[in-house]
Formats: sequence, C-alpha cells, structure tokens
Amino acid sequence: MMVTIKDVAKTAGVSPSTVSRVVKDHPGISSDTKRKIRKIMQEMGYTPNVAARNLVTNKSYTIGLIVKSAVQEADSQDRCQTRIVHLLFQDTGCG
Repeated sequence: MMVTIKDVAKTAGVSPSTVSRVVKDHPGISSDTKRKIRKIMQEMGYTPNVAARNLVTNKSYTIGLIVKSAVQEADSQDRCQTRIVHLLFQDTGCG
C-alpha cells in the first residue's frame, strides 16, 4: 500500500499541510522540522504521488524529447528527476 502525506504526518506528529510544505521545500518550515519529516518520509518509503499533483495543479510537468540514442536518455532523465519533471522519450534509432 502506498504511503501518503497523512501517514507521514501521523508518524511525525504534524499536520498533513506541514508535510506538504516540506515536500515543496516551503521556506516557512524550520530546518529541524524539515530534516525530521524527510527522515520519516525516507524510512516509510514515501514518494510524492505525481498523478495526484498533476490533477490538483492541472499541470503535468512532462516534456517530450526525441533523442538519437538511449545513452542521451539516461542523462536527461537524471537531470529532470532532480527538478520534478517527467520526460517522455522516443528513440529515433538513428544513432
């Protein structure tokens, strides 16, 4: 079963909105609280639900990219994951 913000909040003893603010790296949350919640998120295996976020914000944060070879795909995917952007790839088979 997928771990939710509510599950993390209950374990951390904070509100779900506080956990949400930590996920979004909101500046109004103390570094100690962020550290504590991030540790709990990692221990519980929490990952943000991208589909839910897309529905709420009405944005997909998806980029379509055509590449010459699959080697380029891995590097681009790594860079985008750190920015919470999803890439769709199509290998042209030309390289």
